[in-house]
Amino acid sequence: PQEEELALMNMGPESYYHAWAFTDVAEIFYDRTIAFTKASDKESWSKRYLELLRKISLNHNSKRMLLKNPPNTARIPVLLELFPNAKFIHIHRDPFEVYASTEKLLTRVLPYFQFRECPEGFMESHIITTYSRLMKAYLDHRSKIPEGQLVEISMAALGNYPMEELERIYASLGLKLGKES
Repeated sequence: PQEEELALMNMGPESYYHAWAFTDVAEIFYDRTIAFTKASDKESWSKRYLELLRKISLNHNSKRMLLKNPPNTARIPVLLELFPNAKFIHIHRDPFEVYASTEKLLTRVLPYFQFRECPEGFMESHIITTYSRLMKAYLDHRSKIPEGQLVEISMAALGNYPMEELERIYASLGLKLGKES
């Protein structure tokens, strides 16, 4: 199991993670695959995303999907267009922890994905800029999520009280435990 963004990356150009291969133009990938600055980019991404989710659904007998994909943090308007009844769980954590975790991830994966050397200072500016843009988009758009379709929890609470937090998620989103959910 992995983030579906990795599957999107393998399916075509509609994934933000292509920025890992072409770090010198990472902002262009953000604009095309997360911010959707052109309508055609949104249409292309939506088509590819639906294709991927149909495959996942077929493979898992159409069970409810739980998807974890950091770029989706900023895709709320598009996700609501595609799935008006979608439920959202926003797990937030200390930005310094996010920075350290992302730096560790990129330090490990970039050497395997890169086609070009990172520009000087890329790592620091990329992490800060991308995180800032993702969080700003989330904060700007979370009010569009209908009541009862969003729950926000902290990573610390989830780590310290996992069962209580999971119960809160289920209750907040009106989900039932078991096969019927």
